[in-house]
Amino acid sequence: MVYGDFYSELSLWYKNYTSEFMGKDTELDNAVTMKVEHTQRVCSEIGLLCESLKLNETDCILSRIIALLHDIGRYEQYKNYRTFSDHKSANHAELALSVLDYHKIMKEFPGEDADMVRTAILFHNARQIPCSLNKREQLFCKLIRDADKLDIFRIAVNYYLNPDLFPKNITKEADPESADITPEVCQGVYEGVFVEYEKIRTVNDFKLIQIGWVYDLNFSASFRLLKERDYFLQIKNQLPLLPGSHAFRAVSKAERFLEDHAVH
Repeated sequence: MVYGDFYSELSLWYKNYTSEFMGKDTELDNAVTMKVEHTQRVCSEIGLLCESLKLNETDCILSRIIALLHDIGRYEQYKNYRTFSDHKSANHAELALSVLDYHKIMKEFPGEDADMVRTAILFHNARQIPCSLNKREQLFCKLIRDADKLDIFRIAVNYYLNPDLFPKNITKEADPESADITPEVCQGVYEGVFVEYEKIRTVNDFKLIQIGWVYDLNFSASFRLLKERDYFLQIKNQLPLLPGSHAFRAVSKAERFLEDHAVH
């Protein structure tokens, strides 16, 4: 199989598939547009990561296939549940695999690589990558997770700076008026551990969780891009950080981690 040809065909299918969700109502149109644009940018981000790692052409194309399909479950999710919140609806990665199975997207794809694509999609939003995966599976999981986060950082910064430009129904549900930071969220970020999204109570909780995402990045290029684009700094500047406070210490620790890993 010529993977480049498959990617071209898949891109056309993706365009046709997502267009089927458009034109029904404005709310759904906004949600679909947001995720289509996000997917396009994740495809670009993963290309940058592949280039930095000097992956071969086949692996670069496989990475872009994963990026193109990683959020394919989002459209049914929003259509059926009117939310992008997995814990209030369904796991969008599992929904993605259901969409691929229903449309038989990978039926002519080589078995081993088809399984790898499915594995990377399934775990792109997981708490952590299972240790049971082989090195190749782990590589592609890490690629999509980093590429996804890089664009979510961009979306988050734009939202914090221009909240009125984002539809209220498709942004994170949290109390925008409160400046509080939930102690449990702060402690989790300080320890560098995953914080469940169910624990989010305020917008500042969500900002702090995103600060903690630096501990889940995997490649030097990911750290460099995050630093060069000032995403971390702009989110940090949105937080009420009193010197000496637990939140201040948590952010400072994460910032040092970013600096140490953003090496050329």
